[in-house]
Amino acid sequence: MGRKRRRIRSRNIPFSKRKKRLSTPQLKKIYFGNKKQSKSQKCIYCGKKSTGYHVDHKNPIAKGGSNRKSNLVIACAACNSSKGDKRLPEWLRKIRSSKKSSRKTLYRKIIKHNKGKRSSIAKAIRRVRDSKNRA
Repeated sequence: MGRKRRRIRSRNIPFSKRKKRLSTPQLKKIYFGNKKQSKSQKCIYCGKKSTGYHVDHKNPIAKGGSNRKSNLVIACAACNSSKGDKRLPEWLRKIRSSKKSSRKTLYRKIIKHNKGKRSSIAKAIRRVRDSKNRA
């Protein structure tokens, strides 16, 4: 009898198959193109306006994301560092169920900022907010 094929891991892609990591200036050049960059930017997740912004990948490189402009967003340092290499729904569930008050505050800010918006990120945030499995 034939052997069962091993399942391909859907979580993390092996290091050898990941796409090339780019530096922050390279990511900013992809995101902004030839347009002039303003000094301060607004975080796509929580709405915080700051000069110390990060260019974040919506779908992380470690999980098969690309460096295309459609996969890049501007995020504040707090959102980007807490998100890490997680996808948006996974990250939101984690901060929603966290015991730390700072993470709960961040979750409330994210929900409030994306209320009534029509973007794909706002829709994903509302799906997690309205999900039945509240932890």
